[in-house]
Amino acid sequence: MILTPKETILIGGGDYRKQENTIIDLYLSKRISPEMKILILPFASPQKTWASWFSALFKNFEKYGWYNFEMLDPDLPSGILTSKIESADILFFTEGLPDILLKLIKEKGLAETIIQHQGLVIGHGASALALCRECIITPNKDYPTALLLEGLNLVSFAVAVHYEESMNPLLMELSRKRKIYALPDKSAIVYKENLTSFIGEVFCFQDGKREVMPPTVRQ
Repeated sequence: MILTPKETILIGGGDYRKQENTIIDLYLSKRISPEMKILILPFASPQKTWASWFSALFKNFEKYGWYNFEMLDPDLPSGILTSKIESADILFFTEGLPDILLKLIKEKGLAETIIQHQGLVIGHGASALALCRECIITPNKDYPTALLLEGLNLVSFAVAVHYEESMNPLLMELSRKRKIYALPDKSAIVYKENLTSFIGEVFCFQDGKREVMPPTVRQ
């Protein structure tokens, strides 16, 4: 394992099959070297999608010379799961259902191993919700009502992903008790050493108000 300062990246969404997250990739290209081991954790995604996730990520990232990929099978013995997570340089959580992701992490006893991971942790789409102190699930086709769950607390704030302005009333109400960053597709937050930086268009909801955050990385 190549030790790097602990860093968490939360991505709002974007289709890797269409290479929609180019601006985020450009940031990662300055952080990831070819010898780093990338471990994909597909726990939030239906098993039938795992192969397509692996293919899309591999094809998207190979242009940067990143080939050292492995997808983690949650059915492996817990000791092997822990070892693979500890030996990876980068953990990549795929899109899916965040409550299922949190449930599986708890059942497999992997929470502390993920929390203590000292490399780069990336949450894409809904999996990013689970990496926050609070996992706020806004209503969508999979969840008819909003849910508030305890997250892994890799970052001290909450996020909303696939952000659209129709979500504003709910986010403004929820932000009266917490800070929430809203991430449209193709945007991301980088959290490192208690500092945040922003890739693409990011919005901050706090005290019932919305603020546009200036991007740190531009195309």
